Amino acid sequence: HRGLVLAIAFESVLKLLAFLAIGVFVTWSLFDGPIDLLLQAQAAPQLSDFWQTTPAWPALLVQTGVAMMAIICLPRQFHVSVVENTEPRDMELARWVFSGYLILAALFVVPIALAGGLLLPAGINPDSFVISLPLAEAQPALALLAFIGGASAATGMVIVEAVALSTMLSNDIVLPLLLHRQKAERPFELFRHWLLSVRRISILVILLLAYFCYRMFGSTASLASIGQVSFAAVIQLMPAMFGALYWKQANSRGVFAGLAVGSGLWFYTLVLPLLAGGLGWSLQIFPVLGWLQSRPFGLDTDPISQGSVIALSGNWLVFTLVSLFSRNRANLLSLHDSDH
Repeated sequence: HRGLVLAIAFESVLKLLAFLAIGVFVTWSLFDGPIDLLLQAQAAPQLSDFWQTTPAWPALLVQTGVAMMAIICLPRQFHVSVVENTEPRDMELARWVFSGYLILAALFVVPIALAGGLLLPAGINPDSFVISLPLAEAQPALALLAFIGGASAATGMVIVEAVALSTMLSNDIVLPLLLHRQKAERPFELFRHWLLSVRRISILVILLLAYFCYRMFGSTASLASIGQVSFAAVIQLMPAMFGALYWKQANSRGVFAGLAVGSGLWFYTLVLPLLAGGLGWSLQIFPVLGWLQSRPFGLDTDPISQGSVIALSGNWLVFTLVSLFSRNRANLLSLHDSDH
């Protein structure tokens, strides 16, 4: 889909230019450069708690590791880098371009965050600092540019993710079932019609499920929290991926058992608190959630980081044990049959 890739590249450039424009405006129009911004932020009484707070290094390391694993496991990353990649040599260029893109995208994150804490009221969500700062400073054109950049970023992710997931669902789940039921050979046009119909319906269902999740969690969690919970879900594929590549004893039973346990722990430790907060329930009705909030390991980590570690650890443990047990059991059965 060369048109799809071109559209995603265009929106990527657009959102980067919008973010850089906001960063330049905040740093050199509202302040006299990054040094002046930093000095004013250090002297501001409303940010005193921020400077006195000790950085939560365990949580930072956990979330950084989760993000690194999510880059490998996300369907849209695989779709763009593998499925849509027609020239393998393009990866050589993409390594440098993508790295430079990430550096530019992170260049003004701290200045915008500090400026938002200085100039905006305390109740404004930090996720909206990029558009709230131009609006607060009577810059509607810049706010419109920020809105267009944010909308393009959101639509880009939605489009690629929906296409990738619909392809996976149609190729690996739905179409094999249809072909298994239809024993007789079918003409290519009918098969093509099935393929397009399944993918279109899958995209519609995926978007409806995404909207349903937004309605459930949007009122009680920030955009960053929803992203962290989503990353914790997708990294449950990591044991299966690494096991399939580097461990000969890994098998499908271990993979499915690990995924089941990891997904259950993820739902119990991360999704239920969001649902409980949204419905006004007390988290004390979930004993494990209260235990997690008490920082049982003596580490200064938030519940999302702890839930991510527990879910992935349970996944790894069950995946390893079931793979070993099922492999040993298969070896014992083969030895028993050879004796007979």
